[in-house]
Amino acid sequence: MDLRNQEEQISKWLEEVEDKEEGSNDSASETEDNVEEEIHINTSDSEFSNESSEPEDDIIRPSKRQRTQIVDSDDSLEDIHETNSPQTSIQGNQRVLQVTPRFLYGKNKHKWSSVPRSATTRTLRRNIVHFIPGPRGEARELQEPIDLFRLFMTDDMLQQVVTFTNAEIITQRNRYKQESYTVSRTNLLEIKALLVNINAYAIYVSNDLRNKKKPTLRRDFVMKMGDQLMDPWLRERLQTVTLRRNIKRTGRPRAPHGIIRCASVAAACSSSRYIAGHITITVNMSISEFRRKKLLYVFNVFFDVNQSGTIERKDFEIAIEKICSLRGWKPGDAKHTETHEIMIKIWDGLRKRADSNKDGQVSVEEWVLMWNDYAQNPSAALKWQQLYCHFMFQLEDASADGSIDCDEFTSVCSSYGIDPQECKLAFSKMAKGKASVSWDEFQELWKEYFSTEDPNAAGNFIFGRTSF
Repeated sequence: MDLRNQEEQISKWLEEVEDKEEGSNDSASETEDNVEEEIHINTSDSEFSNESSEPEDDIIRPSKRQRTQIVDSDDSLEDIHETNSPQTSIQGNQRVLQVTPRFLYGKNKHKWSSVPRSATTRTLRRNIVHFIPGPRGEARELQEPIDLFRLFMTDDMLQQVVTFTNAEIITQRNRYKQESYTVSRTNLLEIKALLVNINAYAIYVSNDLRNKKKPTLRRDFVMKMGDQLMDPWLRERLQTVTLRRNIKRTGRPRAPHGIIRCASVAAACSSSRYIAGHITITVNMSISEFRRKKLLYVFNVFFDVNQSGTIERKDFEIAIEKICSLRGWKPGDAKHTETHEIMIKIWDGLRKRADSNKDGQVSVEEWVLMWNDYAQNPSAALKWQQLYCHFMFQLEDASADGSIDCDEFTSVCSSYGIDPQECKLAFSKMAKGKASVSWDEFQELWKEYFSTEDPNAAGNFIFGRTSF
């Protein structure tokens, strides 16, 4: 029997039922309820009243409670039952009840509801996202760009870059007949300056900021971070004696000329804001070029051991291991422990006196200004300065006889990379032809080194160098 014949048969049955209703309303209602039970499966908890079975209600709709249960049900056995349960709709003849699915499944097995979600229904727990995107941990408390940069690129990571870069520079240097500044060693400050250049270029290209049509909020962030990364390098370059410069008392730097390394050139060219006087640096003009050379020599050779451009606690820890290795003192020995305690006291005193911005590091500018104050009155030296002077004398007095001879002096100075022949020549000038230097003489020579302007003074040679 085809579909048309089925519909005609059903129509005849319905007409017969209507005829019977005219004779008996009660019997007709019962008959209609029986027909509905045979064709439609009830999916709600409530029962239809007798009024819902009247012939005026052609379309049978689920209750609001039934709709809510369908949308908010979990993947359970009840869902499976409701999925397979029929929902009435009218196609063709409006009196014919046909089955439609409550849920639809995609090819990826995703379950979709064919019934719209009720606005008064709560959201399922599995559909609530508990992860809130944004900064987490330490980053939530930071606001300065330089602090956020250090979370991604720490000084230890950059120091590894410096180490391996210098190793490659040494390899390339062997290919040159004459030593050139283009293959000279780099340091942490130059690497940071180079990162400023790379980062600024990337942000300009990626956001098309060169034509000023698409400014972004990241521009100010990157420029401020560049300022903070570039500042230590600029301060160091101002103290470098190979540059010709015109420094006024206001401290506004002009464009540097002379010998600048490759990474420094790239950073200087890209950061014209600095060269134009973006920052203000106060330089005490009472420090002569000769004294500045001497101070920078001690800074770079004896204090900035890891060549990072600043003095920090790590430099002293490296120096402790170098000194103990030179003397053969092992960890746990009394001399090793004593050396460690003295060096840490020197570092604490230096940091408290010179670290004006409280960043845990002593820059070149802070170093020079501190020793310039010392030169005004060498007799009023700070405790840590006196301690360092006495420590250097004891370190060079290997025999502990109260005086330093040429071999002892050469042994210590050459361990810092100074040519032994130059060390011997420096000792002869320091001792003024004598075989040894006593403690009292060493103290006077120490004061001369940090305060005198006389290039021929004997105190200029106590650190193993003969000329500046």
